[in-house]
Amino acid sequence: MERRQEVVVMLVTNDVATDARVRKSALAVAATGADVTVIGLASDGRRSDVSMGPVRITRVPVEFVLRDDARARLEARRRRGLLGLRPLSTERETVLRFRDVARLRDLDPAAAPGRIDSARQQARRARRLVGRLGALGARALWGGLERTTGRIPIGARWRRVLPEVDDIELAYGPVIDALQPDVIHAHDVQTLPIAARAAMRARARGLSLLWIYDAHEWVVGLSRYPGRSARKIAAWADLEREYIRSADRVITVSPTLATALQERYSLPRRPDVVLNIPPGSGVRPDVGLLELSDVRTAAGLDTDTPLMVYSGGVTEARGVADVVAALRHLPEVHLAVVAVPGPEAPGVRRLLKEAEDLGVSGRVHALDPVAPDQVVGFLRTADVGLIPLHHFGSHEFALANKLFEYLHAGVPMVVSDCRAQAQFVTEHRLGLVHRAGDTPNLAQQVKQILGTPAVWRSRLAAVAGQPEFTWAKQAQALQAVYAELSEGALQIQPEDRMAGLDPGEQPFLERRPRRTQLGIGPSNSAGQAWAWSRAVVRQWPEVQTEVVAILNGTYDYPADVQVRPTIYRRDPVWGLDLREHARATWTHALIETGRPIFGGLAGADPRRDIAFLQDAGIEVGLVFHGSEVRSPRQHAATHAFSPFRNPRDPYTRRLQEVADRNAELVRGFGGPVFVSTPDQLDDLPDATWLPVCIDLEAWPLVEREETVPLVVHAPSNPVLKGTDAVERAVEPLVAEGLIRYQRVSGLQPKQAAELIRTADIVVDQLLLGLYGVLACEALASGAIVLGNVGDRLRSRVPAEVPIIEATPSSLNGELRRVLRELPELRASAAGRRAFVQHFHSGCYSADVLGDFLGLGDATSQ
Repeated sequence: MERRQEVVVMLVTNDVATDARVRKSALAVAATGADVTVIGLASDGRRSDVSMGPVRITRVPVEFVLRDDARARLEARRRRGLLGLRPLSTERETVLRFRDVARLRDLDPAAAPGRIDSARQQARRARRLVGRLGALGARALWGGLERTTGRIPIGARWRRVLPEVDDIELAYGPVIDALQPDVIHAHDVQTLPIAARAAMRARARGLSLLWIYDAHEWVVGLSRYPGRSARKIAAWADLEREYIRSADRVITVSPTLATALQERYSLPRRPDVVLNIPPGSGVRPDVGLLELSDVRTAAGLDTDTPLMVYSGGVTEARGVADVVAALRHLPEVHLAVVAVPGPEAPGVRRLLKEAEDLGVSGRVHALDPVAPDQVVGFLRTADVGLIPLHHFGSHEFALANKLFEYLHAGVPMVVSDCRAQAQFVTEHRLGLVHRAGDTPNLAQQVKQILGTPAVWRSRLAAVAGQPEFTWAKQAQALQAVYAELSEGALQIQPEDRMAGLDPGEQPFLERRPRRTQLGIGPSNSAGQAWAWSRAVVRQWPEVQTEVVAILNGTYDYPADVQVRPTIYRRDPVWGLDLREHARATWTHALIETGRPIFGGLAGADPRRDIAFLQDAGIEVGLVFHGSEVRSPRQHAATHAFSPFRNPRDPYTRRLQEVADRNAELVRGFGGPVFVSTPDQLDDLPDATWLPVCIDLEAWPLVEREETVPLVVHAPSNPVLKGTDAVERAVEPLVAEGLIRYQRVSGLQPKQAAELIRTADIVVDQLLLGLYGVLACEALASGAIVLGNVGDRLRSRVPAEVPIIEATPSSLNGELRRVLRELPELRASAAGRRAFVQHFHSGCYSADVLGDFLGLGDATSQ
């Protein structure tokens, strides 16, 4: 038996677009033959899938419900005011003012609203002032408490401090589970719980799932800046401590960090090291590997102008402000800041303001970043590359991307004396080291580099040519980890000097064409979703279908996915799992009754489900069954016996609200819309009739010979079916002994069906102007059916509808006529069945759905 291709899922909590380590790692693993998917955040809030060469990148929207709730609770606490000093709301002030006016009018009917008792007015002003003081006091108190707490790392637990981690896991989890990976590669600390929990779920299902932790930083010593307090850092460290030992392998970015991680967490094995070498680095950029712009041209400088470059994010801890200050000691030198994520970032704006204050703004150039695979070529024309990190724990272990980018660009470096980078630069003679935060010392080292540029560049060229400092070699180190974990299923690839070069992103195309699969739900009204799915499969056996149905405990028809109402409404995991399953398997979807198919994730509105399915390339249609689109207002105006005559009736108002909401949904939809009964075309004239279906084998033609015929009425809703009028009409006939009468209510579908099969006459409904499943079942068995169908509906069906027209005022007379003509009507039973066979056996409906599925006419197959 051929072994399944190894599936690898990489996780990251950014949008992947500029994360060089993630992108080149994914390409390296894909080169082993693995099926690699990178899951990242969708910054625009919409699910998307793209290809990066052999790698799939899936960007997933995350609703930060838990994080936002925590923030809202903090803000509410600040707004609440101090006990006894709470501010009046605007609404409360208005109420009190109106009350005072009313009381004054009791005393003086001629009083104007402005003549409010002076004492009360003064009291109100005092209360308002006290409330404002209370609000200011509360903000000061709680704000100070939060700032103080933020500086206290003791007792920081990640589940309490970092609720956004669970938000991300909730969104990523179903995507991971649907891919059924063999290995998960968790990039950075934020993804640790996501990988660990996915592995636990897989193992609970009897699957083998290994996972790797890729430690990008020394988490315990992360630098602090606004939004990243000491308490948050301690919480990240708490998270890492909880999960790191459960990883099957740990890899990291530098030898010093590997040693520190092993010592801190007592890891049984020293983490493997994969350096952040830029892709394509085995080939010198000045030989024309990439025809690019360059940093000097982008800054608008000639070749004689000394140029320093800093490439990366701008925060206080990264020391870029020290370089700006050093420009005062370097009067001819310019600084280019290749800013990530861009020049508009707050840190860059602050930096430019500092440059302006120091009078050096004309020599500071904030530039847009370039694609990860273009960085080396872009930097090549700078004279000095800078990494001026301040001393933080994580910085002592960092060998940043930019260090190797400068190396392969041939740009000599000036770096701060943070341990790992200072040791590396000194050992390999790539540049000079300055004391962190010491501006004059930084300027002095830059001057030394600028004094002998050719010497430094020749040294860099020699080091850059060494195999261990190429991404091709680092890719092999990563592949070795995967080869071991996969027990040889994945192999280390021959060294490729072009390894990791980013091919860019293209629209994702499925590797294998999908079989057509139709999903329908979530109502399954009268079992019609199931009936339509069976009709399609009978005509096209190669098509797959899946019916989703909410259980109601009374009329539960067959379905592939059945869900209890409470789970449907309240369990987001159920909805996310189904959503991801649908994205992976469905090609078409029919959303019933204007309800979300994936549960209560987005309330009662299906638009987000529709958008998700459409974004996944799934064709979406809407299908309605009746009351959810039937406008009571319009029905009352066009039907003489409409039950919706009283627009103030609560039930009628509720139906009108639902119909209006769904009419708005249809107007904004723009896709195919189907209705199960022709009467709905009154409200949705552009819809397509998708007839209700019944199983003809379950409704064989029955010979009827009873002398006293049985009349059956089976109202699903007595008010809408006109049950009172039915029973007034049949009562005299029963009293005269002309008929027997049975009302069907409270029975399960099978029990009700048995009773209807024995009926000679079935009275369907008298008020709505339609016919449905019950009438079709009765007609198929040969029963005589009476009901209010109406000329409008009959004109829309391309054959005579074999239902005897009856209304509340005519039913008694029509029943008497039927009794007189009973032998002849019994003899025409086959004709009634033929009507059902043509329109309601599933063949006609399969034709309609065949067009939707792109399969053509079933009858021509």
